[in-house]
Amino acid sequence: RRVLAAEHLFHAGDRARAGALLDGVLAGDTADATQARALHLLGKIRGQEDGFAAAIPNFEQALRRGTEPSLR
Repeated sequence: RRVLAAEHLFHAGDRARAGALLDGVLAGDTADATQARALHLLGKIRGQEDGFAAAIPNFEQALRRGTEPSLR
């Protein structure tokens, strides 16, 4: 649910709060699929804030952890 909340914050333009929620997800003991979704969204945030090159590590980690077709 925190990833979904972060998605809503991201789309509302509150990238800082979305990023904070996602950092919490990644620090916790969550399933790989959840972490993959969090990393993918974090990559989108980093891409908007710091440029695409800064987002690449997040996207690569998301690919390694996730099996969802939407992340590929």
